[in-house]
Amino acid sequence: MKRVILIATGLLAIIPGLATLKSGLWAPDKYKFLFGGFIEFFGALTLLILWTKREKIKTIASSLKLRITAILVFTFLLSTSFYIFLINKVDIEHSTRGNLFFPLALKGDLKEMVDKSGSRVAAIENYGIDEVEEQLFKQPDINYTITVISLLLVYTILFTSLTLSFGVNAIEYDE
Repeated sequence: MKRVILIATGLLAIIPGLATLKSGLWAPDKYKFLFGGFIEFFGALTLLILWTKREKIKTIASSLKLRITAILVFTFLLSTSFYIFLINKVDIEHSTRGNLFFPLALKGDLKEMVDKSGSRVAAIENYGIDEVEEQLFKQPDINYTITVISLLLVYTILFTSLTLSFGVNAIEYDE
């Protein structure tokens, strides 16, 4: 039984990264390989840490493991919700005019366009995708960097908390 759980835990760390690399699982198109690489790295690192601490983890009472698991699942759900909020704010897909990646913080003419229109999608509708895209190129690089780092941090927390929640419980079984 332990082998099955360990294999499932290992697959849990691999599958999100491979799926992200292949399909862009919730990752912006431009960054799907970066996001997939992070998930693979942190998934493997999480499992390695759990494995090296397995004897200590085995001594934790089942009731405490249950609370830890509940906290990790809550963290997973919270980070998933926050990630969906963020990705919907920055990765804008207009049904007929295309897809654009916005920074979280807007400056200059683009900020005015979005403020006047009421939303990022409305700005694309009102000004056209070419005009909005032109203004996106004028945004400071730091705004994009902060946006990608924020998305990547929440994305990593999302999958790492899920891996930990399964991993902590998988170690409970004797060898």
